[in-house]
Amino acid sequence: MRILPLPAGVGDTHEAAVALYHRIADELGVEVATVAWRGQGLLGISAHAYNAPDDYARLAAGLPLDW
Repeated sequence: MRILPLPAGVGDTHEAAVALYHRIADELGVEVATVAWRGQGLLGISAHAYNAPDDYARLAAGLPLDW
């Protein structure tokens, strides 16, 4: 798993992180982890059975989702 910091103001509260998770899942069809930790939004991506290489390409192409 890799944890990536999000830009300032993105996913930086629990509610915002949950909303971002749903946007990524619904709009891009990719399973990720989103969490707010100490006022910083974090995005977790994992090479796991529920993600395939095409999912990572779609995630990279689809972000930043107009932060």
